[in-house]
Amino acid sequence: MNAVESPYASRGGRHRGERHDPVGTALTLLWGLGHVVTILLVVIAADHQLSTEHPGAAPPVRVLPDHSPAA
Repeated sequence: MNAVESPYASRGGRHRGERHDPVGTALTLLWGLGHVVTILLVVIAADHQLSTEHPGAAPPVRVLPDHSPAA
């Protein structure tokens, strides 16, 4: 065997990543949820823009002139 031991041998060779990290899991879920919400909003906006129910801006309201045309 090796005469020089690893500095991690006294701790059983475990490192931080081997334990369950609830904060990391929560942040990962929050990151994923943010991406899903963002994609959903983009799809809704695209569907709204491309739908035939909303053909464009409303036509302008006809306004009567300030003076009568006979005057």
